[in-house]
Amino acid sequence: MQTICPRGGIGRHKGLKILAACGVPVRVRPRAPKLKMVKQITALEFKELPFKQGCYLIDVRTPEEWKTTGKPDGEAFGLSTYFVSYQLQKNDTVSLNPKFLFEMDELNLDKNKKIFFICASGIRSQIVADIFEKKGFETYNISDGFLRSSKVYASSWLADKLPIK
Repeated sequence: MQTICPRGGIGRHKGLKILAACGVPVRVRPRAPKLKMVKQITALEFKELPFKQGCYLIDVRTPEEWKTTGKPDGEAFGLSTYFVSYQLQKNDTVSLNPKFLFEMDELNLDKNKKIFFICASGIRSQIVADIFEKKGFETYNISDGFLRSSKVYASSWLADKLPIK
């Protein structure tokens, strides 16, 4: 805990007892909780990881994207691989999948296993990875995605020739 001395000094318990003994009011602020952050990893870094076996790869793109560009083959790395759309596309309209969290819960994922999330360019997968990091999972965002954002990354799952279905 940090203490704030009314005379402007900041300390950590140092002098707190002395100030209190002198009758000086001391305000104690609680520490901010440690935030867990989603780990960012490129497709090439993912390929080189030694600890993938038994973990999860979850592609959160739309069914239309899977049909058009293919699906990552996580089984080639020993991963349980799932395809759960975070968004749905109908004609030119894209909306959030109202059943997304329910569909994810149905997978009964083990919190002791790492989850690698992927989408086309790393944006949707970052959002989903953050949601599941807050639920207590250890999550990774494959930041260059399946296709990549050419403005940000030169590589991607597809460009780096990682296995696809």
